[in-house]
Amino acid sequence: MKSRWLTLPLAVLLALPLVLLASCGDDDDDNNNGGTQPEVTDVPQIPAAEIETDVTFNSQDPNAQNAEYFVEGQLAMAQAFTSLGQAYLAPLDGADWSSGSGDCYSYSYTYAACTYTYEVCETNDGYTWTATFNGDCGGQIPYVNWVAMRGTTNDDGTEGSWRLYEENSTTVMAAWAWSMADDGKSGSWTFYDGDIGSTIDMTYTWVENNDGSIDMTMEMPQSSKMVTHIESGSAAGTMTSYDWSTSQNDWYQSAVIIWTTSGSGSWTNYDEDGEEVSSYSWS
Repeated sequence: MKSRWLTLPLAVLLALPLVLLASCGDDDDDNNNGGTQPEVTDVPQIPAAEIETDVTFNSQDPNAQNAEYFVEGQLAMAQAFTSLGQAYLAPLDGADWSSGSGDCYSYSYTYAACTYTYEVCETNDGYTWTATFNGDCGGQIPYVNWVAMRGTTNDDGTEGSWRLYEENSTTVMAAWAWSMADDGKSGSWTFYDGDIGSTIDMTYTWVENNDGSIDMTMEMPQSSKMVTHIESGSAAGTMTSYDWSTSQNDWYQSAVIIWTTSGSGSWTNYDEDGEEVSSYSWS
């Protein structure tokens, strides 16, 4: 089963922060509320895993190059997903806020007959976030104050959740929740196909060890799993892939990529019975 988070939701995930981020760079006072900065000027930044995506295989062998590209692609995907919270808060840097009711503040921007509004509210234990679309925003039908996204975070952003809604609907399309250690050295992210607590699409766990090495696991339940260990400096490591066996009702090791500081390494693929299918090595 292909994760929904790898297909349709990504378009929404990328479009919303980019539209709002572009709006923050516009100095046209006619397009914003012209308000003053709210008391919540120090809104929390959501931390993300510091994933090194540029590994070094130290080899020009074509097989080594292919393996390196594959590893870097998987790491880049992990970095993108663990940074989603930062992407959504980025448009708030330099936003021109206006005061709302209570401890709520909003920032609006109109572009091409569509008004985009961010609202942030202080709560007893953190913040709530809302993004609303209104007008002809390129959809099949105009939006009437459609809430496209809601989020919650604690005071320092180390815990929270985000919900994305079906177009022009109150139905949750996808959601994710995260938790990171206060020192930023470990964290976990859970992505759902639907609301939080529904079907899990993917999970990420990440930890930076005391020696500077990194361990990370990406899992799509009963589909695929990737377990990666990267030594400090990124010139050595192991990435192990697992696929789900419906007949055995368990994971089986499907591929192992190994690279070392000396420039040697290997890429080996296995079938469901553990038999070697193909193997490439370099030195």
